[in-house]
Amino acid sequence: MSEDTGHVIMLVDDDEQVLSALRRDLHKLDAELMTFTDVYEALKVLRERQISLVISDEKMPGLSGWQFLSLARQIAPATVRVMLTAYTDLEAFDMAIYRARIAKLFIKPWDSEVLSESVRHLLTTYVKPDGDAGQNENYTTTDEARRSKAVEIGDGVKTDGTGHHLVREVVE
Repeated sequence: MSEDTGHVIMLVDDDEQVLSALRRDLHKLDAELMTFTDVYEALKVLRERQISLVISDEKMPGLSGWQFLSLARQIAPATVRVMLTAYTDLEAFDMAIYRARIAKLFIKPWDSEVLSESVRHLLTTYVKPDGDAGQNENYTTTDEARRSKAVEIGDGVKTDGTGHHLVREVVE
């Protein structure tokens, strides 16, 4: 766990090279990075540890990314969820947004700076189960505020027309 913030980021992808790239892009964040190629092992750890944010690929053996993130939402509702995919499957996007309530969606290949800045911002919106917000003293901890924030983020999903980045803005 990061000594300063206590944030833990879970990275889930069946491709080791993608996990290495994510670690490279996120290593400067003040957070512990945990990587998993097995969705079931990731779910086990999610039950045992407090995870601030999870980034999951969509196409994986065993469970799809939206299915994994939906289960993650049930196990740890406060954990911020992000999906990463190389495919433009609108049905999967729909399921990820409305069932898993993802905060962000990135298309591979992603822009490293945008991903890193987005994750950094999302860590500030994470509300720990004990009620402490990441590093944002003004963030309210009520369930209603969390739901309204998720809706605001979900409604902010945009495409740049290229299919490379469905979400480019950083929510202020």
